[in-house]
Amino acid sequence: MKVRDALVDDVTALVRLLDQLSLDGARREGADLAVYVEAFRAIIADPRQSIVVAEGEAGVVVGCATLIILPNLSHGGRSVAQLESVVVDDAFRGRGVGDRIVAACVERARAAGCFRVQLTSNSARSDAHRFWKRCGFVHSHAGFKRAL
Repeated sequence: MKVRDALVDDVTALVRLLDQLSLDGARREGADLAVYVEAFRAIIADPRQSIVVAEGEAGVVVGCATLIILPNLSHGGRSVAQLESVVVDDAFRGRGVGDRIVAACVERARAAGCFRVQLTSNSARSDAHRFWKRCGFVHSHAGFKRAL
C-alpha cells in the first residue's frame, strides 16, 4: 500500500468512499461526477489544500483524507491543519490504512509549520473516536455545526 496525492482519475473512488461516511447507510453523494471533478480541481488548485489517498493492490483507492492548512493569528501566527473527509473503505479497516493516511497528513502539517492538527468526528462514531485517540489525538473540544 502506498499513500499519495489524489489524482482527478481517483474522483469516482473518492465519491464511493465518501458514501461510506453515512451513519444510516443511505447514499448521500450525488451521481453527477462532473460536480465532484469541479470540486476536486478547486481543492488541488489551492496550495493550502490536498487530498491524500491510500492505494492498495492493483491501484485501488482504499482510503482518503483532505488536509487543509488554515492561516491563524494565535500561537505566533502559526497555521492550523484541519483534517476533513477521512475515510477508509469498510473492507480495509483495521489493517493500518488509516494510520498511514493520518501519519502522512500529520507530517505534511508539521512541514507546513502548523502547531496543531484538528478534526471533528460525529459523536455517534465511537469506533472512529478510539482510532483518533490511538493516533494521538485528544478529545478536547465540543464541536458545533449549523446547516446552511
